[in-house]
Amino acid sequence: MDKENFFIGQFPKNPFNGDDGAVIGEWVYSQDAFFEGVHFKREWMSLEEIGYKAMMVNISDAIVMNAVPKYALITAALPSSMSPEEMKGLAKGLAKGAKKYGITIVGGDTISNVKLDLSVTIVSHVTTPIYR
Repeated sequence: MDKENFFIGQFPKNPFNGDDGAVIGEWVYSQDAFFEGVHFKREWMSLEEIGYKAMMVNISDAIVMNAVPKYALITAALPSSMSPEEMKGLAKGLAKGAKKYGITIVGGDTISNVKLDLSVTIVSHVTTPIYR
């Protein structure tokens, strides 16, 4: 069973579900999760690399739809064991990815968690969207 399509199918059909982002007017809204133990292990990469990759994975959804990324919202679920230096490294990677594409990080949410989980929402401008 394709669980992603099954889950999406539980919501009312609309022209936005099932693509890399939702096109509303001249804006594309896309969001992806980047979870420890699912998408990465902290032993594999530095926190700066994890932050950078989380941002880049989300930017790619906008670009594939022919959109220009403008803004990012970041949700960070941080383990209580994470030090201020580690948080700086994570933030540096997220900011580096955003800067590469001229994206302004405009907000988000930060919560405590048992592991590191990130979610990035990208708001992009589009004049001629490309759909799947």
